[in-house]
Amino acid sequence: MPYIKNSPRPGRLGRFNLARVFGNLLLDLFPGASFTFSLRKLKTDYAGAAARIRRSSGNSEQNIGFDSSGNFDITALTTFLNGSDGFLVTKFDNTASNNSTQTTLGMQPKIATSGIIEQWNNRATIRFDGVDDWLSHPNLSINGFSLFAVLFITSSLPNAYKGVFSSNTTYNTSGMTLLVNLEQNQKWGTYGGTAINYIDNNRPKNTTLQVNISYLLEMHCNSDNSNGKFYLNNVIDGNFLTSYGQTTAHIGGLNNSQKSAMQLSEIIFYPFNNEANRQ
Repeated sequence: MPYIKNSPRPGRLGRFNLARVFGNLLLDLFPGASFTFSLRKLKTDYAGAAARIRRSSGNSEQNIGFDSSGNFDITALTTFLNGSDGFLVTKFDNTASNNSTQTTLGMQPKIATSGIIEQWNNRATIRFDGVDDWLSHPNLSINGFSLFAVLFITSSLPNAYKGVFSSNTTYNTSGMTLLVNLEQNQKWGTYGGTAINYIDNNRPKNTTLQVNISYLLEMHCNSDNSNGKFYLNNVIDGNFLTSYGQTTAHIGGLNNSQKSAMQLSEIIFYPFNNEANRQ
């Protein structure tokens, strides 16, 4: 279940499903997202590539697009890699120019090993090693928000919380942060702010995540800092206090720390509360 569901019926944004109808893509049906991370095409009029990939043999780079169904073009990538490892240099955003990038070779997440594509339910994914892989991303304006993330945790590493998506460069700077926490009695997410310091009042009383299980994680809040909610696989899973600003986003960690070991399929971010369209 690697993707958020497309559906022509309003109110289905937060559903797992492989079904999709080309021409009625997710952002056609639910517009307004300011950031996307996905290897499928999300918007019919998006004319760019899916991602820029580096191959380990000679460190050559190439843009890879979509196949005729709007999925990541695995055939083109396999041809380009020619048996080499593949790494993500840039994931192109389907909404604007909020691309996710990593120029340091040793910090680029992986998409293929010896020409074999990282896949989850027959869909290409990006693997973060939990050691030093992460991506940077331009500033995002936040005035309330909704965040949807589809991921598969691959390893339970020490040091409790790990960053999945962050709009801030450091942990205690104003902005939002999605974390996964695998240590007993830790929680799976939180929302950043200048006074958060990972205290009980600012983390949800929700479910501890497990490795080797796929999850759809959601966060929603209003522009006045109220009604912060978490959903886990479409079920309400706690509340949170809010504080937000305009900062710099990261994927796979919190700046240069707290890296996540995961396969990441998709992140959709709305700069307003879009909870009404989730079910």
